[in-house]
Amino acid sequence: MAVGNCPIYKNEALHAVMDRICDECHNMFRHADPNLRAKCRYAKCFDNDLFTTCLAIFFPAMELVPPVKRTVRLSS
Repeated sequence: MAVGNCPIYKNEALHAVMDRICDECHNMFRHADPNLRAKCRYAKCFDNDLFTTCLAIFFPAMELVPPVKRTVRLSS
C-alpha cells in the first residue's frame, strides 16, 4: 500500500505512536536489519508481522488476543 493511501497517516496521534514503536524497534535491532524501520512502517500500512513483533516487545503484558475474564477474591 502506498504511504499516501494508509489511513493511519490521517490520524496524527495514532501515526506518531505507531511510528515511535517502529523507531524504537529499529534502534534496538538495526544491527540485524538496517531497513527495519521502513519495513515496520510501510509494509501493508503497519499491518505486518514485524510491527506486531515490535508491539509485543514494548507491550509484553498486552495480549494480542481477547483477554480472559478473571475473578478476584478479596479475603476478609
